[in-house]
Amino acid sequence: MNAYLLNLWDKARNSYWLVPGLIALGSLCLSYLMPLVDSAVGEANIELPEWVRTTTDTARATLSAMGGAMITVTGTVFSITIVTLSLTSQQFGPRLLRRFMHDLPTQITLGVFLSTSLYCLLLLRVVESREDGLVAPHISISVAVAFTVLSMMMLIVYIHHVAVLIQAPNVVASVARDLDSAIDRMFPERLGEEEDPPNHGDESPPESEGIVLFSHQEGYMQALAAEDLMSWARAEDLIVRLQERPGSFVVRDAPVAEVWRRGLSDQSRDDLEQHFNSLFIVGERRTPRQDVECAVDELAEVAVRALSPGVNDPFTAATCVDRLGASLARFAERRVPDAYRYDDDGVLRVITRPIDLGNMLEAAFNQIRQYSRDSVAVTIRLLESLEIVASRASTPDDTAAVRAHAEMIVRGSESLPEEFDKRGIRERYERVLKAMQTHQNAT
Repeated sequence: MNAYLLNLWDKARNSYWLVPGLIALGSLCLSYLMPLVDSAVGEANIELPEWVRTTTDTARATLSAMGGAMITVTGTVFSITIVTLSLTSQQFGPRLLRRFMHDLPTQITLGVFLSTSLYCLLLLRVVESREDGLVAPHISISVAVAFTVLSMMMLIVYIHHVAVLIQAPNVVASVARDLDSAIDRMFPERLGEEEDPPNHGDESPPESEGIVLFSHQEGYMQALAAEDLMSWARAEDLIVRLQERPGSFVVRDAPVAEVWRRGLSDQSRDDLEQHFNSLFIVGERRTPRQDVECAVDELAEVAVRALSPGVNDPFTAATCVDRLGASLARFAERRVPDAYRYDDDGVLRVITRPIDLGNMLEAAFNQIRQYSRDSVAVTIRLLESLEIVASRASTPDDTAAVRAHAEMIVRGSESLPEEFDKRGIRERYERVLKAMQTHQNAT
């Protein structure tokens, strides 16, 4: 259930309706509350300061002017936002729109302007002339003026924020923060800080063929309810082998899991398949909630676009490589959960497809390496990032993966015409090997 709620929260959070809608709802409530406050103040015969008091005609004119102006400025803010999204899509790729739509200052700015205009318009309903000489709702009008002043300040802050937000280093840094957050969330345990997991023996799944479960949906697997999956496997006394993981593209009627019955489960294959399909969420795009490679691919996409002939921006590509190297070094220090998952009684229940450093290196550097063969600066930066990762790699498989990528980068540079460039690349390659050897000796 938590996976479904988190996925729903991510969809709402990465939208332009949730935060503005909540702020507008608050202004709607305030437009009904403030006139009651004014009535209570009037009945109590409380004398208000002169600068708060106003007349009915002035109140109407003020609210009409502010409400109309705020609606106009709200349209301007929406236009700036759409232009920003368009530029982002063209320069950095359409997948990064998720990161810009997640931007909280933009959502708050839209909400403040929308709610200010809504408050002014709704407040007009209580400003009326009466024979007993009605006094305008002074406090309510003052709040409207304060909201308008706040909106003008927010406009200045918003323009500055957008100017900073669309700068390439800031875009890369924001995606890298998403990647680091995904690593911290999915791999919280650091190597050496936790005791080794308990040994459950050499239990393995049966050699016989299990029951193959097929997908009823099509799209990217966005989340898997791991706790519910374990509870279901234990309740039905099953062993479940996952054939896909969050981030994989699931094809309708394609196998997604294999199940073995340990006991006398009376669920039919159709029931098992139906229940398993209810345990994962499929959507139109990938999300970094349970898919750590999603943010990696976004950074790689920015780098590849920067290396394209139409853009030719190796500095942005080098920035992406720097961030990827730092994040992969963070990942190399984390404990990757074992593929075999046991219940509280030590019984094998679920076999997953865990992601390792080799998978992360392929997602991060394969395409950048292929597109940067003619860019010596980016090639050197790739090896420098691998040197950082090599100094943190702790297992033989991780070390072998780092070495393999370093060797591919060196082989790709053999066609360079200048010996000086090739010598610089070989020097960085030797530093990668030295970092691996130093770390192995230290551990």
